Amino acid sequence: MIKKITLLCVLFSVLAALNAEIRLTGNVTGIATMGIAGKEQSIPGAPDGVYDDRKNGYYLESNFGILFTPFSPFEVFFNATMKSRPGAPYLPLQLIYVDKQDFQISVDTIYGKINIFRALNFDLPVDFFIRAGRYNIAAMGYQNVSGYKMESVTGKMETSTNFTIDLQAVYPMSETQTLSIMLATNYRLNEAVQKLYDDDIEPGKMHGDDIDGEYAPMIVASVNLAELELPFGKLSAEGIYILNAGGFNTGHNAALSAGLGIDISPDLRIPLGIGFAYYEKNTDVSANSVGNYPGNVTTDMRETFRTGLGTGVRYSGDTISADLNLGFSYTHINHIYRDPISLFGASIDGKLTFSNIYFIGAGFVAGTLADARWETNPDFIAEDGNGYDHTFSFRDNFGYEIYAGIKFFPTCRLVLGYAHNQGIAMNYLLENLKGAVIKYKQKGTDPADLLYEIHGVYIKLEMYW
Repeated sequence: MIKKITLLCVLFSVLAALNAEIRLTGNVTGIATMGIAGKEQSIPGAPDGVYDDRKNGYYLESNFGILFTPFSPFEVFFNATMKSRPGAPYLPLQLIYVDKQDFQISVDTIYGKINIFRALNFDLPVDFFIRAGRYNIAAMGYQNVSGYKMESVTGKMETSTNFTIDLQAVYPMSETQTLSIMLATNYRLNEAVQKLYDDDIEPGKMHGDDIDGEYAPMIVASVNLAELELPFGKLSAEGIYILNAGGFNTGHNAALSAGLGIDISPDLRIPLGIGFAYYEKNTDVSANSVGNYPGNVTTDMRETFRTGLGTGVRYSGDTISADLNLGFSYTHINHIYRDPISLFGASIDGKLTFSNIYFIGAGFVAGTLADARWETNPDFIAEDGNGYDHTFSFRDNFGYEIYAGIKFFPTCRLVLGYAHNQGIAMNYLLENLKGAVIKYKQKGTDPADLLYEIHGVYIKLEMYW
């Protein structure tokens, strides 16, 4: 680690010596969670992030980014990240897999970008960029309004951090309004991701297994309209298509999202967001996961449709500001062995800010509003581990959170809070983070039921620049 930190210092010194424009970005976030759980909720020999003999969670993250512009049409961005967290297991529909980290330093993003038309001194109303490097391309998610992001149906509409090259044409309609078109692919072109079997071909060759010597491309195409000024507010919208999202053989994926801010008065605004998404295969959108490695296998999942709606009220007064948000989602999931399952989720959250310094907030989230049964199709009992039958109920899949804090500066916040989330609701938190809490077996359940919860008091300090 010392060598990596030294390398960062040397890189920064070299960039400074070049006397070019440099902008530094980053953050430091620390969270400590005092877990609330009885010994009967522990699981001996549990995986990382699950209560075995320690129930207190922790999280520390630091990002350090450098945006370097040696001359106007060209820029380089570099970001190093360091994390420490207990991790989390993958639970189908309920929880994304998060690896345990002990403050390892890594370079998660680096790219170069050039404005071709400006570099060639073309006086055109359109800018044309080319970018290459290691970075993530993700849907804009204009439907997101609420604090819980229940309506975030485009959560896995991304390439994941990967070696990518993209072309982007941008038409600036004003200082804030833009219309852009992007096309991207992986460096390895038609050999970007490993192809997987879609069906159980023969004994020893199951769905999700690698097809030896066969690969598929990763392609992204999107159209984005940002900050279009209308008589009653601003509209942003995006359409995006990704072939093999997540750097994995997920097939065809597409989404539409739109966000509208309706100005009622100078102090009052109503945000409205709506999104639609389609995922072809191998993506557990409810748990926000993709993978086919031990502990994170999502290759049983097939076509999934998602719809999200977010709305609320924003009031900004001289001494008091108030936010109230509602989020809704509908998810229909198909499975290779099980009958389809439909989940209706909802959330409500609010926040009050006093003198732009002190704030309090709270929220309630339901992973499913009604009982949703997920069971093995009778034709595939043997293939699905002798059968699966579970009903995701409202009672086992809701959560709530309350918090209060102080904003010392525009870029520094201290938060004290309490959160208790179960089942599918573990995916949704306001101020705490999924990777910062230990998971416990729900009371009165068996470890084989895979019904977990998070419960505790936390303190969070974050600084960013």
